[in-house]
Amino acid sequence: MLQDWPLLHALQLAALRNQSQMQPQNLSNTIWAYSILQVAGSAALHPACILHLQEFDLQSLANLSWAAANSQYADHPLFSAADTLLCSSQLLEMRSQVGSFHTYSDISRFSNHICQLLWAFSFSGNLSATLHERLRNTLLDTGRYLDRLQLELDAEENLQEAWAANSLPNTEHVRPCVVSRLRGISVIYKPPGWEVDAKGQSK
Repeated sequence: MLQDWPLLHALQLAALRNQSQMQPQNLSNTIWAYSILQVAGSAALHPACILHLQEFDLQSLANLSWAAANSQYADHPLFSAADTLLCSSQLLEMRSQVGSFHTYSDISRFSNHICQLLWAFSFSGNLSATLHERLRNTLLDTGRYLDRLQLELDAEENLQEAWAANSLPNTEHVRPCVVSRLRGISVIYKPPGWEVDAKGQSK
């Protein structure tokens, strides 16, 4: 790996000089970059991270934890502070973190952050029983939601196919039909004009 040591040293000095003005993402990105390059010195930024830890979003916190573990700062108080934050906040609640529940990319990104945290705390030997249970339940809940979402998407696709297959010019001849059979539930398409519970109807 090509490394420009004078440049890296200058960047490190600049980061230390400006750390009080850096946003959480700036801090986590800087520490992550030093971890990737295996350059010592990023631990000097950890106190600033702990000071502003409440402002970190899930992605920044996941990157920061991964970088600290990868840099072998296993005994740093950063892990204890992050553990407390994760177990007492809504950062691990999918519904508070994912913008669109019907977008697989958003949910996948959220799951990736959870896996980063799980690896970082486990690899560094800082995975407490409480955090382990929170991360485990988060992944299980996310998986269950994705299963339900897939069933809904399949049912919608089946309905659209059935609609196309039964879309005759004269709906008088279109009969209700089962478009999807799931575990414990069936989806039935009822054409316009069909009534099943109204009195005085001919159909």
